[in-house]
Amino acid sequence: KKKITKFITFSGALIYDEKKLKLPCKENADLDPYKNNYIFSKYLVEQLARTYSSLLPIINIRLSNIYGPSHLKRPDLINNLFSQSFKKNKKILVNNILPKRDFIFGPDVAEAIIKLLKTDYRGMINIGSGQLTSVKDICKHIESITSKKIINLKKKVSGPYNYCHDISLLQSLINWKPKTSLKIGLNITYKESKVFISKEK
Repeated sequence: KKKITKFITFSGALIYDEKKLKLPCKENADLDPYKNNYIFSKYLVEQLARTYSSLLPIINIRLSNIYGPSHLKRPDLINNLFSQSFKKNKKILVNNILPKRDFIFGPDVAEAIIKLLKTDYRGMINIGSGQLTSVKDICKHIESITSKKIINLKKKVSGPYNYCHDISLLQSLINWKPKTSLKIGLNITYKESKVFISKEK
């Protein structure tokens, strides 16, 4: 009745079975959606999308580690590290610098989604950078930006230690690749997040 022409749902990379991963990870890789309530909720969204896919043109996007400026307090790695850096005389702590993940800047994701909307595609699709980036490299950039030392707690972390999306399906559908380098994306995230913090005060 609302004449919806396209419907998008969002899931995430953690839904894939980390014990059976082959990198880069394709959309048809094995799933393990029962790890915790958060991941299971993503799986339920995917099942709802599948149920109604005959009635509505639905695209289900599995996002990699998206980051960018935000006024929200989020547990994501990059936002969390920057949030810690804004606190006076507080050390920045990171659980582990060894994992390598697929980090993608929010505005690049938005551009990909807009281009996807103009296609006839329906179904599952990965959006990410398609590249492995170590948490160690993230920390080096953030230390340079904030002039604060990051302390590695060397804790065991959840999720696969190495992960990146296969984005070949996405690139076959749209003329797109991430525009923003990690260094530039982190700089923008820091500066704009700092503005959010100052306004809240």
